[in-house]
Amino acid sequence: MSSFTSNYSDGGSSSSSNNHNNVHVSSKKHTVRYTNGTTKKITFADIFVSTIDHLRSMDSHNFEILCGKVLEVYIPGSLARVFPPGPDGGADVIIESNNNGMYYKSVIQCKRYQLNSKISNEKLQRHMQVINDEEGDDGYFITTSDFTGPAKQLINSVEYKNKLTCWNGNEFFNLMKHQSWWKEEKSRQANNNNNNNGNTNLPTSGEDNEVNRLERKVSNLKKIPSHENSIKKRKRERELSQVTDKLAQERKRVRRLKDKNAEELRKRIEARRKQEEIEKMNNILLSEDTSVIDNRVLEQMKHRLSEIHNNCIDLSGTNLNNVGVEILMKLLKGLNIPI
Repeated sequence: MSSFTSNYSDGGSSSSSNNHNNVHVSSKKHTVRYTNGTTKKITFADIFVSTIDHLRSMDSHNFEILCGKVLEVYIPGSLARVFPPGPDGGADVIIESNNNGMYYKSVIQCKRYQLNSKISNEKLQRHMQVINDEEGDDGYFITTSDFTGPAKQLINSVEYKNKLTCWNGNEFFNLMKHQSWWKEEKSRQANNNNNNNGNTNLPTSGEDNEVNRLERKVSNLKKIPSHENSIKKRKRERELSQVTDKLAQERKRVRRLKDKNAEELRKRIEARRKQEEIEKMNNILLSEDTSVIDNRVLEQMKHRLSEIHNNCIDLSGTNLNNVGVEILMKLLKGLNIPI
């Protein structure tokens, strides 16, 4: 058996400095290792997805990198090597692991499909052949969709059960969201969004990168290569049309998400403002002699914030003595409410 040393890291060790208010925290770095020996630096934001719908719409190669990261955390002492973009012979990721001094090799197939494109038993059979061709000890088949009925029967057969692990979209997403690196990246993005001082028009880094990637691809496809023949031209124009459509859909999706995030943040800011005003009211009441006010009326004063917001307090109809009216006037002035 060959020796193997892992430099595995979950990337999820949290630091209290990451959560300071009004500080923009950068996403942690992650090294992608390719099967050809090259490496690439990315951030967790590049592969982070907050919903299963976003998982199904992410870039295919980023999905393969994400699968490698999740499996590195899932399999103790393991290291992921991703096949570079292009023909891969049926394998997308190789996971090397060291279990009690024994070297293991797992062959991974990653299929980023929409929900209505299910994995057939033929695809599983082909992947089993790839595992044998790659001299793997076992394999994983990960899809964002699901498996057909016959495929599920095959997965549960004796031959496949101990050799091939299969995860559908929900299973993979649920596994990922319990890993510490994913939780930390989610917390980081939430904290940064809260510290944007109302600037809600920024999508998350992952969404930004997807739009930018599609824009670059459209730009490259518009460039006419030298010595382009008619067949290559038709192929390029067809791909350009498909990518342009996908870019328009992605922009529309991000725009809807911006609007949703803006409304949610507006509600949070409004709720926080109301809470601050309630605390201000309580501080004013605590600093005054309220013993002359009936307790029931005092509680009524504390819970009339919505009326104060609309400047609808009717002093003439309030059952208070002169001292009580003075305190209520101080409440209004303390909250900068015109009287």
